Amino acid sequence: MFKKNIILELKSKPMKLKLLSLVLLCALKSFAQAPSGGLVAYYPFNGMAKDSVTNAMATVSLATLTADRFGNANAAYNFNGNAKITMPSTNLLLNTYTHSLWVKITTLPNSNDQYMILSIGSVGTGNDGDQHLNAIRNQYPLNGYAFGCNNIGGGAYVIEQNRNLVANTWAHLVVTRTPTEARFYVNGVLMNRDDAEVGSNANYGGSPTAVIGARTNMTYPFRGVIDDVRIYNRALSQAEILSLYYESKCTSPLSISLSKSPAVVEYGDETYLKATIVEGLASHIAWEVNKGTGFLPIVNDNFYSNVNTDSLRIVSTKAMNNYSYRCVAFNGLCAKTSAPISITVDSAHVITYDTVSVIKYDTLLVYDTLKVTITDTTYFAVADTLIINTAFVSAGNVIRNTLKVYPNPVKDVVFINTGDFALMANSRIEIVSINGQSIFNGAINSPLISINTTGFYPGYGTYLINIYDPNNVLIDSKKLILAP
Repeated sequence: MFKKNIILELKSKPMKLKLLSLVLLCALKSFAQAPSGGLVAYYPFNGMAKDSVTNAMATVSLATLTADRFGNANAAYNFNGNAKITMPSTNLLLNTYTHSLWVKITTLPNSNDQYMILSIGSVGTGNDGDQHLNAIRNQYPLNGYAFGCNNIGGGAYVIEQNRNLVANTWAHLVVTRTPTEARFYVNGVLMNRDDAEVGSNANYGGSPTAVIGARTNMTYPFRGVIDDVRIYNRALSQAEILSLYYESKCTSPLSISLSKSPAVVEYGDETYLKATIVEGLASHIAWEVNKGTGFLPIVNDNFYSNVNTDSLRIVSTKAMNNYSYRCVAFNGLCAKTSAPISITVDSAHVITYDTVSVIKYDTLLVYDTLKVTITDTTYFAVADTLIINTAFVSAGNVIRNTLKVYPNPVKDVVFINTGDFALMANSRIEIVSINGQSIFNGAINSPLISINTTGFYPGYGTYLINIYDPNNVLIDSKKLILAP
């Protein structure tokens, strides 16, 4: 627990030519403020299936009220594999949208099967097309929660979590679609994105309906609990999606106070953000950073450490100039965050003077002053090729192959030359972040694999490239560096 009556300070280690100090103070606001702009439908399921935006009632078929994720009775709906809730679809046939909901699977789908969680469109009518969220188990083959999008003139595609489903665990699912890109989030984290087949118009088929708990033709019925279904007519930002994920009901007072005064952090210096609670008790503290695209959780890497303590350590770089930071304090079902503060990183030239004494023959002493300019520069090792030599046993034979990964460090796109990839049929490559999150997972089925790293989460730092044999056994693991 963190004690009461504390302040948040930013301290910077002194450097040679400058004395630095940085202190932060800001008023606190609730983190759990759900976005309302563009909301066209919201079913909180508090005792009934009523849309709190239009006051329209959905039609409930065999679904029953049950406890929500906070334990509140009659505040979510349970689906038994033969149930559904049909929403009025008038305002839901959108080309740009966000779908958000909470889900808990109580019985996992059979292998090579799936559950449909939400479907808007028409299927099985001869003119098929829908936008849907589903839970897939070893089908296609896919695993985990997924988002399927049908597009007029663009076919259909699925972007998924690629992680085994877990029963009796709440998950927050969000999909956003625009005419140029679709994104899929699980528990506030971007799982996948795709712009390959997104068209200007979403395909909702010939006779669209909006169904929760099954597909529109009542196939793939869901088994579990669904709550807080929201639909927006715009694509929410990462920060807004996180606010939905953290949305909660506070059971005790909790607040933080921060102070700020104008200050500059030296490039390359260590900086510390320190947070303490003014009112209430916090069971957990987390830190977030906004690099220009919305606030995201900070993880321990080469530049940040102590991310879940009250003292965040930052090793400043030029790229961090004007980054915004905030801290989030948790207590049970309560989450509060501070207003953001920005840190300025000084990357200006440092000028020193070297005085050289020159003696003339007439004994006149002349001083010649040389001006030396030292420029702050971030250095990275020259990009190199990472060699991965693999060896595993298949059908009694030792299979050997060499994979080449380049460049390393990588900034935008990394290439993987899979060598004699035919030898590695049914093998796969996985890229994992330092905090264990799977960023990429794909089969070794082509001579050259290219991966865009600009969307990697949490950003620059160290990642692992894991190679798995056909029996899903890890046979090698190497480090990949993502440069800022």
